[in-house]
Amino acid sequence: LAGLTVQETLSFAARLRLPRQSAKAHSERIAWVQQAFQLEACFNTRVGSTAAGGISGGERRRLSVAVACLGEPVVLVLDEPTSGLDASSALVLSEALAHLALTRGTAVVCSLHQPRPELVAHCGGLMLLGLGGSVLFSGPPGNLADHLRACGLHPPRRGNILDFALDACSDTAATAVMKHRSSLLQRSGEAAFEQVGERPRYIEPCPMSSALRILLHRSALNLQRHPALIWTRCLQGMISAVLTSLIVGHLGRTQDDVIRRIGVLQNTVNFGLMTGVVNNIATFPIDRDLFLREHADGLYSALPFFVVYMVSEFATASLSSSLAGLWIVFGTGLRHDSSALFTCVVVMFCCLFTGETVGIVFNSTVRHAGFSLNLVIALYQMISLVGGLLFVAMPPWVKMVCAYSPVTFAARALAISQFTPDERFECARFAPHCLRTGSDVLDMLGLGDVGSLEGNVGRLVLLSIAYRIAAFVVLKIFLEPRRKQAS
Repeated sequence: LAGLTVQETLSFAARLRLPRQSAKAHSERIAWVQQAFQLEACFNTRVGSTAAGGISGGERRRLSVAVACLGEPVVLVLDEPTSGLDASSALVLSEALAHLALTRGTAVVCSLHQPRPELVAHCGGLMLLGLGGSVLFSGPPGNLADHLRACGLHPPRRGNILDFALDACSDTAATAVMKHRSSLLQRSGEAAFEQVGERPRYIEPCPMSSALRILLHRSALNLQRHPALIWTRCLQGMISAVLTSLIVGHLGRTQDDVIRRIGVLQNTVNFGLMTGVVNNIATFPIDRDLFLREHADGLYSALPFFVVYMVSEFATASLSSSLAGLWIVFGTGLRHDSSALFTCVVVMFCCLFTGETVGIVFNSTVRHAGFSLNLVIALYQMISLVGGLLFVAMPPWVKMVCAYSPVTFAARALAISQFTPDERFECARFAPHCLRTGSDVLDMLGLGDVGSLEGNVGRLVLLSIAYRIAAFVVLKIFLEPRRKQAS
């Protein structure tokens, strides 16, 4: 996480990967990886990001490997760990990996597409792969030259023999000879990997209570280091409310004001939904990717991650919905008795909550944020149309779907709280049609017999919770199988 320092990142990782060890053992393990991966200079520096600065690319790469090494893995597989690093950073990383293998007994497996002699010198074994994954050489790096000569090739006495070997891999005849002579070494290599696979695994899942405590602490600390994110999440709804009051102005009692009131209520629901979706797309993918990496290591299940995300979301959504709801009511001149105020705040919160839920579903099923946003916007437009205030006469199947939508009951609750029977409106002289009371407006909207205010608010809350439970099920279905594939 960008807001944590290197020390805090290692500390939280140690607590998650070594849940049954003492704090002293965690400190000793952190001290070892700090020294082995040469992280002393940046130990108290925030990790940061490419946009916000922080530690360098080489330090970030060493930190990610150090985190994986905290749990003393039996096998550590790295895909091009030196790619993109300068010569010095790549050498430091290779020395740390060699030290890990020699002192801790971890089998380190690396893929290198552009190997340098200085890096390969730290390897105990070298495997050269050809097309289709066929093994062309397997053995100590010092035996590569003899192997190439035995295959009828003539490696240079000076220069990088590894470059020569990689060039030979593109020669079909040379590849066939190297593959044939490597068959015995390949079988012995497979036996060695089978033997390693029988060793016990050191990382054990973190208990649920411990995982919740650690993740809550980490999330709070990271959120605290990003005040701009907190203010953005809290004030987005408020900004929408201010814009609405500036555009609409103070509502009167004319027939035109009745229509404007309906528009304000529909806009409140729409803004709440869209704000929740935008908040989720801005933050959830980062948390999701971190969860996938840690879940792939078997550190904790989806439930602690889901609960911790909801806690941070609940705190900001409560403040945002309260500020936005109060401003909309008083800024536009809507009915502002205690019942109407409470309803507006609850509706705003549930719309934010539902918007976040929709974002969780799409970001759990679709990894590309842009594509996910396009799908959400299309769904948002459809929901807005059938929310209950824009279209009264709808096909029966649409009404059946709306009966299970939180948006429907959000719109109903707002309308019932604002258009009460004692609410009076002015009528022009000789007007053929006039909405004199709040009851007339509800009848015009087809909401005259949809139940009480308390009943609609209760259904809104229950459906919001049910949708969030469904989102958790979707998250488990689409994200947890990836852990099984990764492991």
